[in-house]
Amino acid sequence: MWVANDDWQDAKLYAYDVSTKARAPARDFNTLEGADNGHPRGIWSDGTTMWVADSRDEKIYAYDVSTKSWDPSRDFNTLDFVGHGTPRGIWSDGTTMWVVDSGLKKLYAYDVSTKARAPSNDFNTLKAAGNEHPRGIWSDGTTMWVADDGWPDAKIYAYDVSTKARAPSRDFNTLEAAGNEHPRGIWSDGTTMWVADDGWPDAKIYAYVLPSDGAKTGSGATDVPNIISVTSAGGGLQVTWTAPSTGGSAVTAYDLRYIRSDAPDRADANWTVLERVWTTGSGTLSFALAGLGGGVRYDVQLRAVAGAIKGPWSATVTGMPLAQTSATADFNGDGIVNFADFFDFVDAFGSTDARYDLDGNGIVNFADLFEFVDAFGTSG
Repeated sequence: MWVANDDWQDAKLYAYDVSTKARAPARDFNTLEGADNGHPRGIWSDGTTMWVADSRDEKIYAYDVSTKSWDPSRDFNTLDFVGHGTPRGIWSDGTTMWVVDSGLKKLYAYDVSTKARAPSNDFNTLKAAGNEHPRGIWSDGTTMWVADDGWPDAKIYAYDVSTKARAPSRDFNTLEAAGNEHPRGIWSDGTTMWVADDGWPDAKIYAYVLPSDGAKTGSGATDVPNIISVTSAGGGLQVTWTAPSTGGSAVTAYDLRYIRSDAPDRADANWTVLERVWTTGSGTLSFALAGLGGGVRYDVQLRAVAGAIKGPWSATVTGMPLAQTSATADFNGDGIVNFADFFDFVDAFGSTDARYDLDGNGIVNFADLFEFVDAFGTSG
């Protein structure tokens, strides 16, 4: 859990272990001041990049999660806030980045790939709802929650992502009773909602049970699966995920889609969609995505399916297949392709072992046998 500290003497992101709640200082982001990111407020990450909103510079800084170094090429320098110009909480679904403006009481939307404004995705209904002091935001892809730090109602307002209309049945109205009177940053794992409190005497993070209602449970497909890893495997990517936190038992399948991270046009039509990559059963929630270019970064999303109902796409997770070296038919390395290599090949026939997959199509089959025959008797 990373927590932004907006202090001119100590502008940084503090890290804590989620399971123990103990400090994890090795994972702190100590590079903010060096980047002139002196007033960090909202934060959001896709697992590769950490974006940090700065309320003074009216921009969003980007940092590499693994190195903690500033990555200015991924900054949002296009924030066109006017008037009070106070960017606070940020959240993204991998396609759109929403940014709170606490002065103008709305959520501005930006295209993640181009950093350009996407005004059709703005939330303009906050002020009319009484959400006068918006701070942190978080969404499960269906509902957008907005923390309000102000009298008379320290609470978290809920809005429908597709319509931008209020969803009051999903509000958090219990904050003041808990003593959580100054809610700021918020984040959830789909089961628990954590709310940072910026106030004397209890600068702490409160935890609440994430509410559910018909819009959340229902078919189960309206919930969003959580991708936990996208790793290089066999010239492609191995995608592993967990079921939606509620309504998961109703899910009958999952669809997967992917696109190159550097694609200039990320419209839905340009993603490659693979339907029903996993269907009802007891197997691991995992899928091997083959046929990708080595050394190229890909963005991956998943959605749950319940019968004819398809849920929203998950947050984006990025992975990169390793560049594959040319396969050789000299499997035992003795300098010649002979019957010893043939027996090794027969043992691997039908498998996905990359050593014997001579044509790189993801499986050892007759196409590889023909490649082997052509190489037989050579020096490999």
